[in-house]
Amino acid sequence: KLISVLSKLPTKDLISLLGEDFKKYTQNYMRWGCDYDIGVKKLMLNRYLEKFKLEFKEGEKPDSTQYIKHEEKTKISTKKWGELKKKIWSEIDYYIIRNIKKLAIVVDINSREDYTDLVIQIFKYLRENTKLLDYDYNENRLQLIRNSIIAIYLLRLNNSPSQAEIRRISGFSGNWQVKEIRDFLQLPLPLSIRNRALFDDPVNQRKECAICHEIRSYSKFSRRESGSLRSECHHCRSIRTSINQYQKKILALVFIKLRREKGIRAHEFLRLVKRNKKFDIEFKCSDCGAGFESLPSLEIHHLDPSRKTVTWDDLKHLKVKEIIYKIEEEDASENLEIICSNCHVMSHSNIFKRYKDEIFTGNFYDILSNNLRKMLKGHLRKKIIIEDLYGGKCAHCGKVGVQMLPALSFHHLDPSLKAIKHPSMFVRSHVDIEMIKRKFIQEKIIVSCKNCHRMQHNIIFLKYRNMILGRYLLGY
Repeated sequence: KLISVLSKLPTKDLISLLGEDFKKYTQNYMRWGCDYDIGVKKLMLNRYLEKFKLEFKEGEKPDSTQYIKHEEKTKISTKKWGELKKKIWSEIDYYIIRNIKKLAIVVDINSREDYTDLVIQIFKYLRENTKLLDYDYNENRLQLIRNSIIAIYLLRLNNSPSQAEIRRISGFSGNWQVKEIRDFLQLPLPLSIRNRALFDDPVNQRKECAICHEIRSYSKFSRRESGSLRSECHHCRSIRTSINQYQKKILALVFIKLRREKGIRAHEFLRLVKRNKKFDIEFKCSDCGAGFESLPSLEIHHLDPSRKTVTWDDLKHLKVKEIIYKIEEEDASENLEIICSNCHVMSHSNIFKRYKDEIFTGNFYDILSNNLRKMLKGHLRKKIIIEDLYGGKCAHCGKVGVQMLPALSFHHLDPSLKAIKHPSMFVRSHVDIEMIKRKFIQEKIIVSCKNCHRMQHNIIFLKYRNMILGRYLLGY
């Protein structure tokens, strides 16, 4: 009714009545004759009044004072973003300098969770004291602001870590981004361990690792092709390699998912990766619902094994570009599927699925093959031990039972007591079942499904989970 009444007024009167703010809504329409058409004015008024929202508490009557105006955020160009970015850095640096003693942040280079309060605090300061967050930033630019907060804080510390460590903690994709911030703010190189030469004693053949800063023997460092020693020890290098392989696996799984949903090609996907694109994608195993949180238990399954040319163990050592192109070749006719370890094992357990009734009843008299009979007896012995000792289900999740017997395995809680190297083979042997039970109790062996077993042994993923998942996925 209000729009119908207002639309009958001349446009000049509407501008004087509603203010100059209404004038910009009249510029998007073509003018005919002396004034706008009533229908056009209704469209303009509709757009203008969309900015107003009625808010009142439950049980109260609304009045005119409860209309709150919500201003639209202005979209910005790439050039404008470059200018705003530097203003934001200056404000962040100003706030951190004033409150450096009050910011009780525990620096842990292995986790970004310690900086959550700092990020929230500075975002609050920017909203309340500046207008720098009034623009329409996309998710990638907001993430860059979050990363900048952590990087500037670390650069301002007296015992600032190295530039590579700051990049890893803050979540930036390259050291050049940290260098850009440092150069703009004109921050001097802090008096930290990165400003002095690493310890190197050729006489006693000892050297300092550039990552953990432990002084180790030369034998703990690998050599390059040129013959010189690497700067990181075997332990730190293995951790970095594992993290890189997990991140390659994420890209491979995301590519398969996007290829199914949107038909994306390898060169298009690699272009997004090169731009440091973070993918807003959710994945669940088609059978059990396992997602990226259990990344070590996710596997690539070939629907047609006859066309299988490579496995993930072959691909994980290659470069990202080679992995993506190889997956595109393998998935030429949608031959790949992403499933968890439990479902993968069950998809290949044809003998168990075929003779499931015989295994559960123990009736092997109709089976003539001796090898097959031994195999089925091994399944039966495994089922009896799991039911008697562990209640017939996974000790960790409690979801997988003997109905998925091939997906259940045995796990040592205390590796120091490990005398039986292969419990599953030991169960299928001719040793008495009661003796096997006593051995399992002595060595603290429990039953675990494949998914939980993989998660228990992938300590690096559990420790660096946020850093691994946050590299290419939004929300971590």
